[in-house]
Amino acid sequence: MAKLGKIIFKIKIARMLTNLKDKELHISSLARASGCTYVYATKILHEFEREGVVEINKEKKYQVVKLTDKGKTIAIAIEDIFRKIEKTESMSDT
Repeated sequence: MAKLGKIIFKIKIARMLTNLKDKELHISSLARASGCTYVYATKILHEFEREGVVEINKEKKYQVVKLTDKGKTIAIAIEDIFRKIEKTESMSDT
């Protein structure tokens, strides 16, 4: 991830949202893919749920997370910002 992006965003939280953009995941899988602990992911995801960014549904013994429409909009915006930062950084490297 771009250096500037790591400064602007908490990268693990941003990864959680972008990892959910096109799919639903168990919290444990999402935590692993985002590079954070299960406990941290659960805490952040419940905050996101209160804000209407994700939905958490229980499937048997697992909790499955998916983005709401609001969450998808945010995830797309984050990806767009990261692309712009990377483009700007690659231009400054030349």
